[in-house]
Amino acid sequence: QAIMGALLITVIMNYFVFPHQTLLPVFARDILNQGPVGLGLLGAGSGIGAFIGLYIVNRLRRVLSRGWIFSIGSTFMAAMLLLFSFSTHFQLSIALLILTGLGHACFSVMQSTIVLTSAEDHMRDRAMGALVLAIGTGPIGRLQIGHLAESFDAPFALSLHAAAAVCLVLAVAASLPDFRKRYE
Repeated sequence: QAIMGALLITVIMNYFVFPHQTLLPVFARDILNQGPVGLGLLGAGSGIGAFIGLYIVNRLRRVLSRGWIFSIGSTFMAAMLLLFSFSTHFQLSIALLILTGLGHACFSVMQSTIVLTSAEDHMRDRAMGALVLAIGTGPIGRLQIGHLAESFDAPFALSLHAAAAVCLVLAVAASLPDFRKRYE
């Protein structure tokens, strides 16, 4: 269940959450009335949050299982993107993207860790190959979010993707109780 949970959440995050980066230029120009510098600041927000998030992950792993950290971080990142999709204030948008970075750190650190520590030695290469396939869903998600943004608008596309991600990550975490167990 640990590997299955990590793979499913990886598919969800790469398909629904990470394509938001494709829409950042649209948000910067059309929603937040910013130019290239504003876009750069929006892009840096997640990285700043991820840097801070590394410290948080280190603290959390002392009290929570890898599956919990992975699930909570993924859900938190998607939820902050959902809030970002409704923001029309530049400073609030940067703050929300910094918060997405906190969740991104939890996701990124635990993603490979769960697969590597849960797979048996002779299956580790296959498990990591499956993880790479799960990561490969990102381009399809970018195509979909772009189509939704063109058909409707960028805030709608992002809010739909982020809301779907929140629901799906919670469903995976709830349906795999062994995924959340603490293994040390």
